[in-house]
Amino acid sequence: MFFQKLFDHFSFLINLQKTIDKLKKLHEHILTYVHAVLY
Repeated sequence: MFFQKLFDHFSFLINLQKTIDKLKKLHEHILTYVHAVLY
């Protein structure tokens, strides 16, 4: 039971990290696009 909770917690953190990486990439794309449009 304890290990299952621990495992769930770690997989949650890993998924969170992946999501954050995706958001960062998306953010960079948006910034690049905005720069291209504005300048």
